[in-house]
Amino acid sequence: DFSADGFADILWRNATSGEVGFWDFENGGIAGWRSFGDPGASWVIQATGDYTGDRSSDILWRHSSTGETGFWDLDQGAIGSWTSFGNVGLDWTVQKTADYTGDGSDDVLWRNGPSGEVGFWDLDNGAIGGWRSFGPVGADWVMS
Repeated sequence: DFSADGFADILWRNATSGEVGFWDFENGGIAGWRSFGDPGASWVIQATGDYTGDRSSDILWRHSSTGETGFWDLDQGAIGSWTSFGNVGLDWTVQKTADYTGDGSDDVLWRNGPSGEVGFWDLDNGAIGGWRSFGPVGADWVMS
């Protein structure tokens, strides 16, 4: 729900132009289209979630060559700000986002390919409050 109106929305990215936007849904129908423009081909959407706890979904991004990771903090369907978490080694991949701590802010679950380590950033109002590691999980195990 990018517009914080209580209805799930659908995020789109144009494979040719790179434009990112969403269908703003209300009562089961499309109420409008909102465009965010083109962030550049090197930026890849990793996940969506409410990282700030404001009941508006945000968009988690990662730069494909540098590993810089951050999110657009959406405020009622518009980009309110960009929060960068800095560069994360390219051995790490985002697995899922959800509120693992129950504090109202979605957290980011990571997995390191070579080592198998799994853990998450405990986000608190859009800032990393800590890292929680669960140790390595064998490569034959995949998340679903």
